[in-house]
Amino acid sequence: MYLHETPRMAPLTVAGIALIVIAVFALAFGGLSLNRATKRISPLPVALGGVALVGGVGLIVANLRKN
Repeated sequence: MYLHETPRMAPLTVAGIALIVIAVFALAFGGLSLNRATKRISPLPVALGGVALVGGVGLIVANLRKN
């Protein structure tokens, strides 16, 4: 018998934190990549990092409002 149960994180919070971590790596290491075949700069990783960051924060806020 346990006297004290440890609180568990909600799945939305865990997903939000995971998205924020992915976003930080995408924004920090993605940067601009040069496509050698077409000589164009592709900002796609930065855009995806921004979307992941907004989504992660949104999931955490949604979970806080739910509770």
